[in-house]
Amino acid sequence: MEAAVKEVFPDRIFEGQYIEEMIEDGFKDESRVLNIVLIFTLLSILVSALGLFAMSSYYMQQEIRSVSVKKVFGADYSGVLKELVLSFMKMVGIAFVIGVPIAWFIMNRWLSGYGHRIDLHWWIFALAGLAVAFIAAISVLYQSIKTARTNPAEALKKE
Repeated sequence: MEAAVKEVFPDRIFEGQYIEEMIEDGFKDESRVLNIVLIFTLLSILVSALGLFAMSSYYMQQEIRSVSVKKVFGADYSGVLKELVLSFMKMVGIAFVIGVPIAWFIMNRWLSGYGHRIDLHWWIFALAGLAVAFIAAISVLYQSIKTARTNPAEALKKE
């Protein structure tokens, strides 16, 4: 192509580019933003998991007495553990219900700026909800197990 252009326009400089290079140049900023968003997403997940762990630690310290009383009156380990984990999962569920419409609105506005856009399907949000529930359960499970295994005599003696 360069030879054909020089033959027709000898005084012009040929600046040819493949279409793939043009597309790559157009999306270079988008890929940079994607990398930055990915890094900050991972950091925010880590910070939120640590915050949830700290919050569960504080909550479990407050609940040791009530768990001990429940165990004295015959509650089993699995029932106490289930109750402790579900109390946090309810909070995560409420946050998810509040966050989904906000996320849908923001993503819909962002995607509308593209010529070829994709639809936001329900399963994307369901998958995100499952991931959040898994991370929350892992973050809370350690403190819940520790609290559910407490010896009621030792815990009530401290009170």
